Amino acid sequence: MYTVIYALYRKDGLSQEEFAKHWTEVHAPIARKLPNVRSYRICPVTGSSDALHEVDGFAVLDFDSEADFAAAAESPEMAEAGEDAAKFARHFGVYMVDAHNVV
Repeated sequence: MYTVIYALYRKDGLSQEEFAKHWTEVHAPIARKLPNVRSYRICPVTGSSDALHEVDGFAVLDFDSEADFAAAAESPEMAEAGEDAAKFARHFGVYMVDAHNVV
């Protein structure tokens, strides 16, 4: 399994609720069309114990391989998702992680 985590930061002027609504109702159906995705979870942040909280949400995508992720990243569907992301996110970080199921 190859796991990619996106950390999203909402656009200035959008409330957390507006950000989450666009992400879940508009962006998710676009991202659902990405090729080679084994699973896709979105996690809008609803609270934080960090006084410097800045991240507004995380998206966790699983692929069978790094090659499958690379193909998805170059796809027209990813280009469409990127165009839509610019409507609600001012920035996002991308992290490739070594995920371990503990429970």
